[in-house]
Amino acid sequence: MSKTLTTVRLMSPDDANPAGNVHGGSIMKMIEMSGYVAAMRHLNSSKSTGFVVTYRLEHMDFLRPMFIGTLAKLNARVVFIKDSDILVEVIVKAEDVFLNKESLTNKAFVWYTAFESLEHPKKNTDLKELKRASVSGESIQVSDLESKMFVAMHSQMESDRRPKNSKSEAEKKDGGEKNMMLTPQPSKPDEKALPPSASASDLMQIILPSDCTSFGLAYGGVLMKLMDNSAGLVSVRHCRSNVVTACVDAIDFLQPVLLGDLVKVSGRGTFASSRSLEVQVLVHIESTRFKGIRLAARGLYTFVSLGKDGKPQPLPPILPQTEDEKHEFGRGLARYLKRRAARKALSAAKKQKNCKK
Repeated sequence: MSKTLTTVRLMSPDDANPAGNVHGGSIMKMIEMSGYVAAMRHLNSSKSTGFVVTYRLEHMDFLRPMFIGTLAKLNARVVFIKDSDILVEVIVKAEDVFLNKESLTNKAFVWYTAFESLEHPKKNTDLKELKRASVSGESIQVSDLESKMFVAMHSQMESDRRPKNSKSEAEKKDGGEKNMMLTPQPSKPDEKALPPSASASDLMQIILPSDCTSFGLAYGGVLMKLMDNSAGLVSVRHCRSNVVTACVDAIDFLQPVLLGDLVKVSGRGTFASSRSLEVQVLVHIESTRFKGIRLAARGLYTFVSLGKDGKPQPLPPILPQTEDEKHEFGRGLARYLKRRAARKALSAAKKQKNCKK
């Protein structure tokens, strides 16, 4: 079985959001860096040598808040290998050092891709020109059920990352008109409804040495935190209240981000239920390595608005205006309904299990 890497860090005020809880982006940054070390150790302890880059973060829920002063414990282990792709499971627990109690806060799966070692990393390195490393999976032991699940995850990842053609009229109709039919249509527009443009936000930052691995590549966790910051900014502007990250849909890393690159992180609301807001985040880069702008990463974040009592509260609806906004609204609605159905199925399964006991 693959060895487990354990990382422990005390949460400080530097990790806090405005409400005093640990920032969701800080947790994702710790998860990705813990996974990075586990993947690097596995790669270089096998017959291959080289380095890894972050490829994808699978859907992840924030199960419980983490607070300043608690001890964050992260256990990372490689659970699956497919060619040059490495899947790392990261379990995050928060320990109250005063009460000596632990609670599970996150369970994440992070994909990394392995490349053969660079003797002299250069700023103009293009990963497309490098050879992928062959990774050994002999030391990994998982159940048949887990293996099937990981194979399905890998297939879905490859499908999601495959270049898509522009939306056809059928897709637009299915994503817009069909899903809009599922949405209750008010007799008159909600006065509190806001268009996505009202809260859309951009952040810009240059990638510095502290953001990078020894190969000059930006850590995926650094980008995840920037993306969470952007999504949080959109959520605060839309809700006008304290907000927290509820979950993250799959985040895909499409282009390498290197030292010195200029990063633009753009966020906009795509769909809102009565108590949650979905935010699409895109990361574009400008660089001296190429002309123009490239899409480097994309992801979907879901935030919840909190009242003064710290409990979820209703938030303003989203009023899509352009055809693109209506299309994204329809897709967001479909994802929301899918997540809600999954939660109900899980709850029903737990009740059935308890009844049998």
